[in-house]
Amino acid sequence: HSPYGTRVAHVEKVVYDNGKEASFFSDIMGSGVSSVVIVKVLHTFSEVRRRLDEENLIKTNFSRVERTIDTWLESREGAMKLNNETKKRTKSIPIELRKSRRALKNEQRKEPKARENIIRAMRKATILGKSDETDANVREAEMKLQDIHKEISKLQQDISLLKAQKEGLDECETRLRAVDDLKKKYCMTIFSMVYKSNRLLAIHKDYRRPWDGPDGKDFECFQRENQVAFAGEMDAILRGKGEEYCRNKLEEIISVKDFSWDEAEEGS
Repeated sequence: HSPYGTRVAHVEKVVYDNGKEASFFSDIMGSGVSSVVIVKVLHTFSEVRRRLDEENLIKTNFSRVERTIDTWLESREGAMKLNNETKKRTKSIPIELRKSRRALKNEQRKEPKARENIIRAMRKATILGKSDETDANVREAEMKLQDIHKEISKLQQDISLLKAQKEGLDECETRLRAVDDLKKKYCMTIFSMVYKSNRLLAIHKDYRRPWDGPDGKDFECFQRENQVAFAGEMDAILRGKGEEYCRNKLEEIISVKDFSWDEAEEGS
């Protein structure tokens, strides 16, 4: 039924770039009015409040850890580690450049075959006739070629950046990038910790998290896949009364005495 209370005739489904579909309806009892049905999860007031509280907590602690890192870098130990990281990155540029060039050649070799797969899928669709299966095969082949093009474009940008670094990037710029990567690493640690803690708390209280992924899909996936894995941490959260547990974990991250670039992705 339409919003007008009258029956509508289904005409077709529209497939968006992300592969999702929306159903088009038209000819509402001969009225000529067309409509499209889009499913959307609504947020309650309490969910909006919880989302804002979570975002403010993350933002506040991002600023705190960045200030703490700036203070640490002014210390003797912090300055020494930054100098070592700068030298390490300068030496690694030629190695990374060679790796990126090899990866680019590998992706470029995949392109002709991906184009052939599209042509083959189109020919098959012509022979067998248009259907959901043949259309899906063509779309899949086209998306694989698009993925290759995206990877080629990314690698070309990486190579241009690495060449610029190798040919003329000064030490000051390398130091700034190292500082930025260190801050990103610890901000991501904070983000992940807050999200995991609040997800587990939501599971215990049977809350929804409709902002967590498209219409809450990321949270639903977490519920299905990780609830057993984090059972021990769930107990710790409940013993620590949820919010208090989260605050204590944040303090552990921010009050660390010795920051490290280990596992920090360069230029992330």
